[in-house]
Order: sequence, then C-alpha cells, then structure tokens
Amino acid sequence: IYRQNNDGITFPSTPILTKTTAATIASSESVTVDFLLADGDSDDFKPQSYFDLAAQSYVAPALFTAMRANVTPLYRIELSVDSDQENANNVVMKDVRFYITKTPREIMISGTNLTYNLNTIPVISNDLMGRLNYNNIVNGMTAVNYRLTLATPTTSRFDYDVFDRLAWERRAVNYGAYAFLFYADANATVLPRTVTEDIEKYMAMGNNTKKRNIMFASQELAQDMNANFPLFARNVLRTSYTSNNPNGNGSSFNGGRMVGDKMAKDFTFDITSPIDPITQVAYVGDLQSFPAVVGVINSFVDNAGRTIQLPGLASVGTRYLIGAQTNLISGIVSTTLENNVIYLGADWRHISDINTLMRGAISYFESNGAFVIPVELANFTATSTGKQVNINWETSSEIGTSLFEIEKSSVSNSGTSVFGKIAELPAAGFSNEAKFYGPVVDENVTLGKTYAYRLKAIDKDGSSEYSEERIVNLSTEFGTIELGNPSPNPAVNSTSVEYSLSQNNLVQISLFDINGNAVYTTDFTQNAGTFNFDFNLNNIASGSYTVVFRVGDVTLTKNINVVK
Repeated sequence: IYRQNNDGITFPSTPILTKTTAATIASSESVTVDFLLADGDSDDFKPQSYFDLAAQSYVAPALFTAMRANVTPLYRIELSVDSDQENANNVVMKDVRFYITKTPREIMISGTNLTYNLNTIPVISNDLMGRLNYNNIVNGMTAVNYRLTLATPTTSRFDYDVFDRLAWERRAVNYGAYAFLFYADANATVLPRTVTEDIEKYMAMGNNTKKRNIMFASQELAQDMNANFPLFARNVLRTSYTSNNPNGNGSSFNGGRMVGDKMAKDFTFDITSPIDPITQVAYVGDLQSFPAVVGVINSFVDNAGRTIQLPGLASVGTRYLIGAQTNLISGIVSTTLENNVIYLGADWRHISDINTLMRGAISYFESNGAFVIPVELANFTATSTGKQVNINWETSSEIGTSLFEIEKSSVSNSGTSVFGKIAELPAAGFSNEAKFYGPVVDENVTLGKTYAYRLKAIDKDGSSEYSEERIVNLSTEFGTIELGNPSPNPAVNSTSVEYSLSQNNLVQISLFDINGNAVYTTDFTQNAGTFNFDFNLNNIASGSYTVVFRVGDVTLTKNINVVK
C-alpha cells in the first residue's frame, strides 16, 4: 500500500505497508484472501485523513476542504502473486480514497457547496444557498453544544462529521456508520436517483435496537419528490405536496411564522432571510422563502383498490401560523420501529430560531427511541505522575448511563495502535448534577513512551460513545527505559532481571532489604538494547528485597522474595 505524496500528484517508491500471505489459487478460480490488516496487530492498515497528515505538509484539495478531517489522500493498493503461466496479470493496482468516521456521536451533516465562499463576486446563487443551508445546521449544532473544531489531532472535537455530496463519487456514498443524518440541499436542485437510493439504503439499515434518524428542511424537496420519486415522498418523507404558496397569493413567506405541533410543540419559528454580517442586509443572490405546504401520508390505495397502511405513524410536525390560522401543514414527523424522519417545508437558512428548532428535533428523536446524548462529559483528563498515569473525568448530566470503560493505546511515529480496555467503572445512571470519577491509575506504562487514552460511555440500551482522546507523553531525556520482573521469584541462589534502553546510558543496579539498606550496588555504562542482569543470592538471607534500577533521575523498582 502506497500513500500519495503531499504534492497531491505523485506516489513514493517505498510503500507504507507491505504484507504477504499464502494462498492456493487454482486456474480460473476466484478466492477471497484475508491479509489480516485490521486484526489488532502492529501491521494493521489505518488510512489517515488530510487533517491527520497536516504535520507532514498535506493540504486537502479545495473540494475536500470542509471535510478534510475525514477525507484521505489517495492510497494505491498493489496486489501481486507469484509467477505462473500467465504473468501479465500477476500485478494489479487500484487507487482509492477513504472517508473516515471521526464523530463518536454518530451524527452526520450532509450538504452541498460546503466550500463556497459567501463573499464571492459575482455570486453563484445556487452555491450560495447550499452553503447557507449547511451553515444554519452548524449554527443549530452549536446552539446545543455540538461542535466540530479542528485544532490539532489531540485537541480537536468531532461531535459531528460533515459530507459534501458534490465532492464525492455519486455511487460511493454509504451513510451506514451514522445514527443521525441532517440533510441540506441547495435551491431548485432536483435530486438524482442515486441520492434517493443512498437515503433509502440508510433507512433500511435501521432496526429496533438502533434506529436511523434523518431530518430534512427544504422547500423544494416535497415538490421534487412528488413529481420525480413519488415512492420516496410517500415512504420516506410521508408527505403529499400541495403548493409552495402558504400565503395563498403567490407572495414570499418572508416574515411569516411556523408553530410546533408534534415537534417543538407551541414554539414558533420566524421565517426570514439570513443576513450578511458584512453588508448587514440579506445576501445578494439568496432567494426569499416560498416554503412547501404539505399533507400527511399514513396509507395509500394500491392498483387493486386496497388501502395499504404504511408502517409506524406520521403526524403533523409543524404548521404555518397565518394570523390566527394554523390549518396549513409545514412539516411532517414520522416514527417506525426502525426509523424517525422529520421533514420541514422551509429551507434551513430561512429558519431564524435554529436553536429551538434543533432542540425540538433532538427531543423528538429521543422521545421516539433514539438516544442522542447518553452522557454529557464535562471534563476528561489523563496526567502522568512519576511512572504512572492518573485518569479522571466529570459528567454534568447522565441519561441512562450504565458503565464507563477506559481504553488505552500506544502512540508512535507510525501512528496509534488499536485501543484496548484497561479498566471500567459503574456509572451513576441518571443525574442532572456534576458527578466525579477517578482516579483510575495506569501503572502499566514505560518511561519514554507516549500513550493515548479515551473514555467509552455505555448506555443502558447498549449504545455507546467515545470521549476525545488524551495524549500522555512519559518523556525522559534518557529515552525509553524498561525493567522486567525478576525470574525466578521467589528465588533461592540466583535470579535474573531483564532491562531495555533505547540509548546508551550510565546505569546503577541495586538490591535493598526491607529496612532500606543496600546489600548490593553496581554502576556501569550500558549500550542501547535489551539485556539480563544476574543477581548472585548465595550470601543473601531469606526475606523481601527491592531491585532498584536507576538511569539519571529515572528510578524503576521490582520486588523479589529470597527463600533459603
């Protein structure tokens, strides 16, 4: 496997990973061969995104800028077999690009034109409106304290992932890794069939233990789907389309209002145009709001004249508030055993109170079997103290939390190893006040090495989420130092201790009795490597002793029992 160079064009001559496996393939036979590149060993393949590789001067191409945390450079995968009777086909290559899930909350924002510069002149109206719709979803996420911040690989926050559909191959989209999908389009953009198929496949992945949840806010979508993909409008959106004329006179609905029904009940939402912070007026090129008037679909009549009930229940989510009248429907919410869907007839960018809207949407999802926030983590720390790491955390609220697991991995120049559980603690379960956990002490560490820690919060329904990672560097000017356990232990006449150094150092090895008296001490210069030191115990009385291994100001100890 080769990774494209940071020039975005060439590939290196040396692969980043090479692995060989034995397989017997008969002539004209097809065989699946597992190279075990994801089995937890040190030779696993873990693609890295442009953001992960920023320190190596990788810069995402313009079309991937908004999702640089997730999108990788090209990887060239070369597969070869030994010589046979047809050597011309013994080597095949394929260039692939990966989209890597980063968010532990399983939230995706899928939009278009995410890299469009809002200050572009002349304005490209459709691109502008696509970016503004995406921006207001982000505003809603921020309002409920969900953030995407890209600082450094160790200090960033990924409460959600973003995806620009225009920057990706149409038939290579799979939202299956996500439980929540917030969908934004541009203006008057007819969805291609591939997009509707992607959403239908996503919905089909839902089940009664992990629902798939999706929210649309688009004034064109109901009309477009009813005209071009009526089964999608009926089965997914659960909407019939009436018009884009809630005022009844063909005028813009700017300045109008919606009111919550089954979602954000009795809360109102003003319909306005977003304001350009530079000019303090509406964006040039942004069309005013002509939101869709829709109806609810819970059944249909088939070709044989039979009435067929659709699964679950679709209800009025929001209504238009025109004077004292609320009889016109502006949004539909539906729930089944496998899915929750919210459709609003107004574009994202035209809904001014996005804070209340997002809270209403999350509340609807949660009240219908989708757990968005099993735990709200206020603080999570991992700090080194001597030759150990102390892990502490605090929650500000918990909803049905069952268990916390602490996971750890080793960090090196080649990347991060697979995380493994090192401890677990029971959770409070339900709490709306601060709860403190820890310290959990990790003594299984080596001076000179670097480790990553993360917290896994497991909910009572089996769902889980991960915290951000915390990196702990047990740095020492003397390099990596390790001291093994004495063997045999207990010992009679002799014992041996293995030690390792990553660089040449002056070493002192001592043996202390239970009263702190040194019964043996030696000093010597040791080259880098792994060695054994043998203790002669013939003249050492029975008792408990401590092996002390010193390199500069670093001291490591092991206990040994001498039995005569």
